[in-house]
Amino acid sequence: MSKSLIAVAVIAAGLLASAGQASAAATYSGNAAPALLVIQDEDVLRDLTGKIGSSTEQRVKAGQIGYFANPSAEFVASVWFQQPFKHAGTDYHVAFVKLREIDPQTGKPYESHAAGASVSAITYKKIGNDWEIVSRQSSPFTEAGNWGDATVPEKVGQLELSNTSTALLVPTFESGQGTAYEGEQLIAFDGVHWTSLGIINTSGNNEGTCDDTIPDMPACWSYTGTIHVAPSKNAKMPDLLVVRTGTDYSGYGSKPTPTENIVYRLKDGAYTSLSE
Repeated sequence: MSKSLIAVAVIAAGLLASAGQASAAATYSGNAAPALLVIQDEDVLRDLTGKIGSSTEQRVKAGQIGYFANPSAEFVASVWFQQPFKHAGTDYHVAFVKLREIDPQTGKPYESHAAGASVSAITYKKIGNDWEIVSRQSSPFTEAGNWGDATVPEKVGQLELSNTSTALLVPTFESGQGTAYEGEQLIAFDGVHWTSLGIINTSGNNEGTCDDTIPDMPACWSYTGTIHVAPSKNAKMPDLLVVRTGTDYSGYGSKPTPTENIVYRLKDGAYTSLSE
């Protein structure tokens, strides 16, 4: 597939001020099949921030990305991952950019276990045989990862939530005190904007703190699950059903019980478990 740039418009500072609005600044040539776009990381950063360079990392200021929580902040911007997907029957390609805030004392990105990297996005739509920018969200819309960074996911799923909302499922992991949980962060696209809809827990275990052969040790439990779209009273967005198998924690000193399916419902902008 050709990666040649057919047309590039100069991205002015005034354009960056309208972060998150649909606008076309570049068109990339493509092929009718397969419906894939190959774009270099440095080109993604140029399309998102307007800074021209050959580096796969860029240092950007808060004002350049519409980050107003701390106007004096600076970030290291780099591509988190790129993903082709379909929305409403049309081919799209998104590049998520992670923004690691710089500690002014060290000049390096913060490394806090509790905080991840902020995430921006630029989205391309296949129109004819070409790809055009349809959404530039330079202002961060969510956070991912920990220790101030976000690792590249090995596999990203896709879930059609409605006729107007398509979600990418990005794997998550957290652990502590011998227990570990895995899940999916839902990042949804409505044709223009990306929004984080929360994290769905799919599996868990206490392998790091259990032993079924020692009386005084906690009993071992472990479950896995898969996400399914379920009917909902919400006319716009469905419930999500996590079908689980295995065993689950049932209280200190008690034997694990068979795990149960969990329903998540969209509330205040995020999917929340109805039973946990």
